[in-house]
Amino acid sequence: MLHVSMVCILSSYALSLVFETIRLLRPARWLHVMSILMTVAGLVAHTFFLVSRSMQSNLPPLLGSSYDWFLVLGWVAVAGYLGISVFHRKTPYGILF
Repeated sequence: MLHVSMVCILSSYALSLVFETIRLLRPARWLHVMSILMTVAGLVAHTFFLVSRSMQSNLPPLLGSSYDWFLVLGWVAVAGYLGISVFHRKTPYGILF
């Protein structure tokens, strides 16, 4: 399985936040596209991280520990942000999440 660290996940989300912040100051389509791509990359890495933790503990993600609960909650929040951001292109919602 692919080994993903929290640094990879956090850096993807941080880059997405940087693009959204710049987009707030200077709206441009390419900034929105880059923000979406970084969020998708972070979400994929987040998913691989959850799967690898689940495989290590031989338990579903929500039964492993409270740490896993927070990881799943973060995953849901990012998926919600991604859905909102794709359908409402003009407003940089990444600042709120």
